[in-house]
Amino acid sequence: MYAAMLGLNKAVSNEASRARDIAISRLFRTKDDALRFELCLLSIQLQQTPLQFSASGFFRIDGSLCNSLSSAAVTHLVILVQFQLANEASKQNLTCT
Repeated sequence: MYAAMLGLNKAVSNEASRARDIAISRLFRTKDDALRFELCLLSIQLQQTPLQFSASGFFRIDGSLCNSLSSAAVTHLVILVQFQLANEASKQNLTCT
């Protein structure tokens, strides 16, 4: 699911870049001043505002999220294994005495 989300993020970023290129190409072809002004504003906004996905502004959804999630999962698994090993060692000590 996360890979699909990252793929969607990349696809939308590519489409925004494509829209910017189309706006710039139309900007030089049109003769209408109002349309030219609107296309200029659109191309500037698409160029200067990076397209980012976030979870209600709490964190960005990008490649670094995958690293964070996997490192947190591995850390928790290591802690669980350590508790399991300590629990088994204490049971062996109780049965040996």
